[in-house]
Amino acid sequence: MEFKAHIEKLMGVANWSKWKQQIELLLQHHDVVCGDRECPSLLAEASAEVIATYEKAQKAFVKDDSLAQLILVDNMDDSNAELTVVCNTAKSVWERLLSVYEQSSRQRLNRLIEKFFHGERELEDDIAKLEKSLVN
Repeated sequence: MEFKAHIEKLMGVANWSKWKQQIELLLQHHDVVCGDRECPSLLAEASAEVIATYEKAQKAFVKDDSLAQLILVDNMDDSNAELTVVCNTAKSVWERLLSVYEQSSRQRLNRLIEKFFHGERELEDDIAKLEKSLVN
């Protein structure tokens, strides 16, 4: 029996909570969870048996990580996919989305202040342009 899930693409803050919950469940269903595993590493001097175990673990990690990245990116709109284009692991994609949509109170406050002053400057520029056009 094949499992199919319909998840609305992540559009932004409006559907973030529902999207996050559905994606977490889908990742759990596929036995891949973002950020709970690290890519295995190999010591410089290792036996053939250790190298074989490492290669097997690395291959499994890459496979699972690729699946997680595909699930994440496939369920985002273009602007969110563009936000994560520089990420090279599922963990980094997930952390990037968390940093955007689940900011701390301090980060939110800083962003709101930045938006406020940016908007104020644009308003001043628009008023100056309007005054200039009325004079001419």
